[in-house]
Amino acid sequence: MKDAVLADNERRINSIDEAITVDAKKYPALKFYSKGDALVSAASYIMSFRDENRGFTGKTRYYDREVTLHKAGAEGVWQTTTVSSTEAAKRCM
Repeated sequence: MKDAVLADNERRINSIDEAITVDAKKYPALKFYSKGDALVSAASYIMSFRDENRGFTGKTRYYDREVTLHKAGAEGVWQTTTVSSTEAAKRCM
């Protein structure tokens, strides 16, 4: 089950990248994998690229991701509802 959570988390991040590079209205994956505060946060991040006329290039790498399951037996799509991040963290540099 943890692999399914990590796979859907990767798809969420890819949906943000997609929304930056193409018309997000035509590709609704962002709303499929993000809800609540996570969707608001992603929209703000995406708009910062648009407002500053910036692009996106490169690779997305995933490090030390952890999954904690609070309910056993949950199925379906895993959606991100909250996000915590540290800009320019030394651990990632």
